[in-house]
Amino acid sequence: RARRRRRVARTSALTTAVLLAGAGTASAGEYLATRTGQHATGWHVQAAGAGEGLDVRGSDHVEVVRELIADIPYAPGYEHLREAEPVTGSLRDTTPPGEGGTVISESAARAQAAQNAVCTWADAWIAADTRGDRAARDTATAALAGSLAWPAVRDVDPDPSATGHAGDQGVGTPTRFGWVPALIAATGGGQHQAVLDAVTGSGRCRPAYTPAMNADPGYAGPGR
Repeated sequence: RARRRRRVARTSALTTAVLLAGAGTASAGEYLATRTGQHATGWHVQAAGAGEGLDVRGSDHVEVVRELIADIPYAPGYEHLREAEPVTGSLRDTTPPGEGGTVISESAARAQAAQNAVCTWADAWIAADTRGDRAARDTATAALAGSLAWPAVRDVDPDPSATGHAGDQGVGTPTRFGWVPALIAATGGGQHQAVLDAVTGSGRCRPAYTPAMNADPGYAGPGR
């Protein structure tokens, strides 16, 4: 542990709610801790999320991220996607070589994983409804109904709205999870096409998280 070297992150907002820009990368063979020990303050918290900054190029990045998102419930049969988040999923390192590292806040990382989890439950609902499995559909309905109470969701979007609110990016701009209430209403009402439309309209679900939807003729999302 005495040999660990931590990087001092430069916290500047790159997007409305996700990334912080970091300093240079570690040289080959050098241990780089994922946990930077740095926390956003002031307006940076709203821009990039609260919690400690995590360097996605850290030597222990996979272990740290998996532990961080372990409590977020992915639908049965989709758990492998949670395990893959820091390797091939949304929380992997996508920074081009030589352009420095990327630091993401704990709350932003958890929110991304929670969003993906919602997508898996929506897909599980479609799969169950398609094969006529009422029990599995009810399970997915209940999971989605409770999703807005997940800590990973409430930490970044305690008042989800499809039309935005005073503290958001402007009236009419959906909050991070502002699309989920419509999804909850559609699943609760047993409306197959409305579920597909809610996911399509959100633009939040990547094809890897929606295999059942990708095969559904009523789906117009990115997997089609």
